[in-house]
Amino acid sequence: MVSATTAYGAGRLSPDRSTLFDVTYSRADAVAYDADTGERRTIDAPWRHFSLVAFSDDDTFFGLAQRIRLRDVVDPVRAQQVVSCEVATLQCTPVSPVVRTHDAAAGRWPTFVTEGGRGGQG
Repeated sequence: MVSATTAYGAGRLSPDRSTLFDVTYSRADAVAYDADTGERRTIDAPWRHFSLVAFSDDDTFFGLAQRIRLRDVVDPVRAQQVVSCEVATLQCTPVSPVVRTHDAAAGRWPTFVTEGGRGGQG
């Protein structure tokens, strides 16, 4: 954990210490930051929001790509998909089917079982 304050949020540094991920809350923008320059880089995931789950190894991380409808305050997540991504390029590959959330199923959150290669990194 790099920072854990309400004023500045929280971040997680990649194992190779090159990239900083926003882990303040779920539904974060699908971006990461260069640890040296602070340059904002887009994570190439299926949608514009992303939640980091864990690092599989020094070069790979995985998480949830999320399609969000912000005007829905109670249940804004419309779809989710687990993706595996490369730290260096931020290119992601889907590794699960898309799980959609429908208005009729409000409160029924999809559950994903994920497994990482490095205990304590997630």
